[in-house]
Amino acid sequence: MKISNEVRIGILAVVTIAISIWGFKFLKGQNLIGHSINLYVEYPDAMRVSKSSPVSYKGVDVGTVADIFFKPSGKSQVAVVMINLKLPINCPKDAVAILSPDGFLGGKAIEIQFEKPCEGGNCVVTGDYIKGIDRSMLQSMVGDPSNVKAYIDPIKNGAIQLIDTLNYSLKQPDNEVGKTLRDMQSVVANLKATTAGLNALMAASTGNIGATLNHLNGISANLESGNAQIKSILNNIDTMTGKLKGVDLNKTTGGANEAIAAMRKALMTTDSALYEIKGIAAKLGTGQGTVGQLLSNDTLYTNLNTSLLNLTALTQDLRLNPKRYLNLNPFRSYKPYVVPENDPLLKLYGVKKD
Repeated sequence: MKISNEVRIGILAVVTIAISIWGFKFLKGQNLIGHSINLYVEYPDAMRVSKSSPVSYKGVDVGTVADIFFKPSGKSQVAVVMINLKLPINCPKDAVAILSPDGFLGGKAIEIQFEKPCEGGNCVVTGDYIKGIDRSMLQSMVGDPSNVKAYIDPIKNGAIQLIDTLNYSLKQPDNEVGKTLRDMQSVVANLKATTAGLNALMAASTGNIGATLNHLNGISANLESGNAQIKSILNNIDTMTGKLKGVDLNKTTGGANEAIAAMRKALMTTDSALYEIKGIAAKLGTGQGTVGQLLSNDTLYTNLNTSLLNLTALTQDLRLNPKRYLNLNPFRSYKPYVVPENDPLLKLYGVKKD
């Protein structure tokens, strides 16, 4: 039997629609394949429970919240929560569904509780209503509020015992904490005495502080009276700064650098000349050269002095008796040289006549 394309397309469309419905219900927490029952619970306050919130029994997730709607009840409305139980738990008709916070982040969960499993016609079926109870965070932690006292009494008794123990320990003379507290009391007493002393000191120094403030006021008045002079000085400084601004510091610095370079060159030349003079002086000191011999040896000085004396006598005799030296007659006899009586050379050099 040949199946037409239209039939194939129709079958594919039906399968696609069925899978889509099953997937949508699965995402909502409803399983269309497995066996499950729907129960209804009424709450005066649904406490912001949402769809797909977990439903548990003895810590095991057995279903989810499938839907939430309102139902008229007398003059008010109650919230009806439909839960879908996926796992068979043999839930009796007298079971209760407790709505409580699921942790500290604000989520809600429903927990089903009952004493014993159902038998026969006592088991719930789809569409049945069970009793609903809502609990706060504290009730979910401690249970019945009347039982809170059972938790508070041990804490209170323990706190009282702890305080009594601390009081007894602090009264002991060798207790470190007691010593510390007593030391702190001493410190507080000392601080109190110091504060009183400071108050007295401040009261005694009030007059001095007032006088000091008066002096400061006088200084301020003097500064205010000299404000005009200060302004004039600032104007002069501003004018001088403007003049300095117009000066070409580069050129001035360049000229100064050239002058410094010339001075450095002159100092180097002077240093070289002084070094040479130092060498000449060293040679003169050691008697090297003619000048050195003159400075260190008096023999040359004596000889030179004698030569100069003779040269002076010769020029003096030439001046007084020129015919003796300028007569060219070879036949003339010459008289021997006789030192004159009034020879000025004798007077000049203090030479005695023989």
